[in-house]
Amino acid sequence: MLAEHRDGRVVVTQPAHAWLSGQLARAWGNERVGRFEPWEEVCLAAEQHDVGMTVWDRSPSLNTATGLPTTFMEMDLEVHLRLWTEGRWRRAGMRRC
Repeated sequence: MLAEHRDGRVVVTQPAHAWLSGQLARAWGNERVGRFEPWEEVCLAAEQHDVGMTVWDRSPSLNTATGLPTTFMEMDLEVHLRLWTEGRWRRAGMRRC
């Protein structure tokens, strides 16, 4: 994600965004809005939902029009699907056969 800031642009990687999602999930719930179940599984899923982007975020492709890193919304569908498919193998520290 690219965010404009008064000092320039801030790049937030997808795994960093996912980690923040997990933290928000862990803080969810109060007297007016209950907690969700299964608690730990949903928090872990929120925290890990972009693990497939980790390797790509280290060396992203560039948007030729802007010269900035390609966002996940601009990414080719084929690349996006490959990253999501292979992400579970990377998370487990395994290689797909």
